[in-house]
Amino acid sequence: MVTYHSLIPIEKTYYQQLKKYENELINAGLNKAHGLRYAYAQQRYQDLTGRSCAARGGLLKHEMTEDQLRLDKMALQVISIELGHERLELVATYCGK
Repeated sequence: MVTYHSLIPIEKTYYQQLKKYENELINAGLNKAHGLRYAYAQQRYQDLTGRSCAARGGLLKHEMTEDQLRLDKMALQVISIELGHERLELVATYCGK
């Protein structure tokens, strides 16, 4: 069994790590990088399901068939793990509901 851990070092709070990340982005000449997470999540959803997510004009949950709902949940779980937070509600925000 694979165990996933937080990307935040144990000695730092979420806020401390976020500020470090933001400062590193600024130093690299990047800003608004959180949009990259949205773009990644949305593209990955398309790769995993073969269709656009709701945030890109795809089906809303109440419009999906049972098979589509199962595939949707699987895709959100995979993306959540890949993004390092294992919180489906956050990935659902990136991809639409």
